[in-house]
Formats: sequence, C-alpha cells, structure tokens
Amino acid sequence: MYCFIHALWKVHQNGWSIIDLRWPNTIEFNGSYYIIDAGEFAIQHGHKIHSEILKKFDKKSVVSSPASDIYMLKEMMRDLDEVWKYNPHAISFMKELEKCYQNNCLESMLNHEFLTKPTDVI
Repeated sequence: MYCFIHALWKVHQNGWSIIDLRWPNTIEFNGSYYIIDAGEFAIQHGHKIHSEILKKFDKKSVVSSPASDIYMLKEMMRDLDEVWKYNPHAISFMKELEKCYQNNCLESMLNHEFLTKPTDVI
C-alpha cells in the first residue's frame, strides 16, 4: 500500500483525482500494490463528477477532490476487513484515513506505520 498511497497523493498534488479506485484497477508485484488504470475516469479537481460514475462513489461528492479518491480507498480497505481487522496498525490506518477524508488530503498518511516501504523498485 505504500506505493499506492504515495502515487495517489502525487496525483492529487497535480490537481487530479482518479475517481475509479477499485481492487480490479490495481496490481500486486513483489508485495507492493500499484494503480494500473488511472486515466479513464480521472478528473481535475473542482470539476463535476459525471453522474454515471458518481453512482459508484460517495453520494455526497459531486465535484472531484482528493476526498473522492480517499472515500474509494476506504471502501477498498473495507472490502478486505477480514484480512486486517485484528491488526492494530491497520485499525490505526483506517482511523487516519477517515481523518484524511474529512480533511480532503492524504499527506498525513504518507509515513503511516501500516505502510511498508518496498525494498525493490520496478
């Protein structure tokens, strides 16, 4: 998740949101997760999210922002809660992720103890 969170933060820093964050749009390689399908629905921050896309996301989000992607990241983690629900670092990660959603920014997550920095770079 280290690479995933850092890549997503960089996208946000450049004024965009991916919008379609889901497990099928990621790959795992050597224990690290990467976003592979980031362009089809990406929208610059401040632009209206297409109504058909919006049905998949936080119903309160009508304009693209980091919070749009953070909401989807929370949903992705919830999909795997059976894997991590007893891990105290993961529980802390989810609580911090909720704060990020409220604050519309991932920056506080970049060095979270749940994230393992990869040793191999592709």
